[in-house]
Order: sequence, then C-alpha cells, then structure tokens
Amino acid sequence: LNAAASTGNAQTTAAGAVSGTTASGTATAASAATGAGTTATTTTATSLSEALGLSGVTVSYKDVSIGDRYPTDAYAVCVPADSGCKVVAVEFNIKNNGASPITATTRSSAVTMKLKLGSGSYNQYKSMLKNDICGLNGVSIAAGESYTAVAVFQVPSDSAVKSSDMKLEVLSGSKTVENISLQ
Repeated sequence: LNAAASTGNAQTTAAGAVSGTTASGTATAASAATGAGTTATTTTATSLSEALGLSGVTVSYKDVSIGDRYPTDAYAVCVPADSGCKVVAVEFNIKNNGASPITATTRSSAVTMKLKLGSGSYNQYKSMLKNDICGLNGVSIAAGESYTAVAVFQVPSDSAVKSSDMKLEVLSGSKTVENISLQ
C-alpha cells in the first residue's frame, strides 16, 4: 500500500516539476519512484519537443481555431467536423534553432494530447494531415525556419467556444509533460 502511494506521488510530483516545482521536488519524485521498486530506467520528458523526440528545436503554442473543418483553405485536404461537432485545431510552431536543416519525425512518439474545455476533456483526433504534430514523417525544416504543426480535436458544437479555461494536456505515455493554456 505504501509503495503504491509513493508511485502515485511520484507521478504527481514529476508532473508538477514541469510546471515549476523546486529541484528538491524533482529529486523527491525520482527517489519515490526508485523506492517504490519501479524498474523503468527511462527519463521522463520535460518538454513537448523532448517527448516528441525532436532535438535542436523549440515547440511552442501558436494559435487555436474552431470551425467546420481544418484547414480552411480552398481545395486543401482537411479534417471535417463530425456531425454535431466542431473541429478545434491547436497549432504549434516548431522552430529549428540550429545551423543546419533537420528532419522531423514524430509518428513513433508516445505523445498524446487532451483538450480540456469547461467540464469536458477531449482526446486528440488522429488525422492524416501531413502536419499532424504526433504524425510528422520526415518533414524538413531549414535552419532558423519554423513549421506549423497541429493537433485536431472533435468537440460538441455547443462546447466548442474559445475561452480562458481552455487548456491542452500533453502526455508522454501516461505521464503529463506539459499543461498549456490556450488563450
């Protein structure tokens, strides 16, 4: 019973460390996980770019759009809204900070995203969009350049309203990596 409680606390503390707990809180989380007999030796990602397996880049929230489809360009391959829903598209900016081009591939990462809106929580809709942030496959980003990637959600029409309580939870496996306020 004590070991189970320690493991639960380690997850909570580790998630809190991403949001800004002290270094001693992080050390406590590592100690609690080890003391609980955890056999995993992998390091928990501390940023979205790390969880996606991208190095030399900065991944940041760019914008959110709500509509009947995404993208809205004429003749574009898009994700249409399901019946009774709106598409909520959360855009990210992936900036190559290096001096040489990179190739971004994220489709084998364990990253999932949840949109929290009001009292609802919505899982990311896996799409065939070439810029789906969790499905990038060999996307080239030149040195110093940026690329727009997206996470798409199907949200009931009556709930799909941009508001100050709109948040995105980024998970790597079952562990929270980041909580992003979408304002």
